[in-house]
Amino acid sequence: MLQVHETETCSVAACAEIVGAKWTVLIVHELSEGPRRFTQIEHACAGISPRTLAERLRWLEGEEIVVRRSYAESPPRVGRRRAV
Repeated sequence: MLQVHETETCSVAACAEIVGAKWTVLIVHELSEGPRRFTQIEHACAGISPRTLAERLRWLEGEEIVVRRSYAESPPRVGRRRAV
């Protein structure tokens, strides 16, 4: 890769790194429809393992693409929505 296309300096390369991972585009698309629970995303992305989904969601949270919301309920409820 040319130096000009390194992810630290090129927004296109950074975007490609984010959405280039398998399942990521489908997860982001599902969240673009509004807040979703983990199981809702899992069912919408038929074939994804819970481990892979959790890893992708944690990574997207770390990149501040999605925001995780926890609700004080019993049983615990967690929703995710895309970042503003």
